[in-house]
Amino acid sequence: MEGYLRALFKNRISILSLIIILFVIGLAVFGPYFEKHDPLETHMAKMLRPPTAEFPFGTDALGRCVASRIIYGARTTLLAGLVAIAIGAVLGTFLGLVSGFYVGKVDNLIMRGLDVLLAFPYFLLAVVIVAALGPSLNSIMIAIGIWEMPYYARLVRGSVLSIKEKEYVEAARMVGEKDSSILMYYILPNCISPIIIMSTVYYAWAILMASTLSFLGLGVQPPAPEWGVMTAEGREYLLFAPYLLFFPALFVCLTASAFNFLGDALRDLLDPRLHMR
Repeated sequence: MEGYLRALFKNRISILSLIIILFVIGLAVFGPYFEKHDPLETHMAKMLRPPTAEFPFGTDALGRCVASRIIYGARTTLLAGLVAIAIGAVLGTFLGLVSGFYVGKVDNLIMRGLDVLLAFPYFLLAVVIVAALGPSLNSIMIAIGIWEMPYYARLVRGSVLSIKEKEYVEAARMVGEKDSSILMYYILPNCISPIIIMSTVYYAWAILMASTLSFLGLGVQPPAPEWGVMTAEGREYLLFAPYLLFFPALFVCLTASAFNFLGDALRDLLDPRLHMR
């Protein structure tokens, strides 16, 4: 573990990405305790003020503090990505384990069903699910989780097909271990590394997708503070108050890019196939 950490910290991009991620997480967790402005409180006398000492990121068309809304919006955006990843990872891992272990009719049934989901463009699939469930934070988390599920399933299935032929798995079968025990204690632990790598990269996609759906009015609804919602509201004032669009869009891009770069760094460290070249 220490060797992995040293190698990770030698990569400047991964260090910068980790700093950005920790900053955003800290902002979401501790920021509201230090922010004196209510993100939903309106002050019509202070509407559309540029960044000042009192309002570091300015105020919007209703006089609400943009900095406060970004801080509280970090909670919403990070939560949406986390729950979506959890849904996709749990369901996809379960299906991948079953599909890879029980090759045959069960495998064909599961994989053909997942192929149907993969046949849809990812954004169209998310829009259809949100439209069916209704625009809300819960809807976008479910939609993103279902979109990511087939990718986890295919990743885990490929790992299971390789791992189940190992000698220690065969030995577990010979001593009478149940299939559930073999899957849980012998196969699943060896699938954790690729799952972690994929989760880090797909967290970036989840953040982008959640913000995009909210930007289009299919996710979090105003006046709730959320980066995609704030970006949508800011585009109307782009010419004379560009900061309303710039700051929330900046946080979306920085956070998603940080998770993406960190995922690439983790893949370089944890994927043994890259070290065999």
